[in-house]
Amino acid sequence: MLHLTEAREAIAPILDLAVRRDYKRRLCQIYALLGAYYYFEEDNYLEGFKVLEQALKISEEATDILTFVLASFWYACALGYNWEFERSVKYFQKGIDINEAANNLWGIGVMKSNLAHFGSVSFLV
Repeated sequence: MLHLTEAREAIAPILDLAVRRDYKRRLCQIYALLGAYYYFEEDNYLEGFKVLEQALKISEEATDILTFVLASFWYACALGYNWEFERSVKYFQKGIDINEAANNLWGIGVMKSNLAHFGSVSFLV
């Protein structure tokens, strides 16, 4: 799951085509992955945030719930590592809400465990 470099290499050949064709369903997935890659692998925080925000926007427009949850997760993690705890909690909560609506127990668990981690850190600051 955390093989972001390999994932980026796998999607590199189709990125330009997806952009040219404005293939929103795949673009939001590609951007979610690229945003995580830029933030967590390249330490390019500005680009990571920018691309993750695009993934969130496009996944909402395309009503791609799964990608919205995934992009929310990565965005929330990036915000937490950037000491933006209140914003981080907001995006974890969005993921929890969607997973609860789908009765996806493992998704709820992942989101809540990360919410607990980043939420508890905010109290220490």
